[in-house]
Amino acid sequence: MLMLIGGANSAQQLQDVASILCDGLSRRITELENTLQDELRAMPMDELYAAGEADREQGARLMESEYQRREVAKVARESDATGLD
Repeated sequence: MLMLIGGANSAQQLQDVASILCDGLSRRITELENTLQDELRAMPMDELYAAGEADREQGARLMESEYQRREVAKVARESDATGLD
């Protein structure tokens, strides 16, 4: 492929090479999308639901952890501001 680019003598040749590369990438992306869709269709719905539920639970834990971290930091700032330990 680099030989194609290196051997290009005109803007038209470079454009042709770029077009070939883009077409190839576009086809590959379409193949990957189709494969992913096929795999999702083949996966049992209960597995998809369980995966989504696990993601939601993990997100909730992360949000709770962040909330607690912020509350601790807030109390620490207030304690520093009032001079209380």
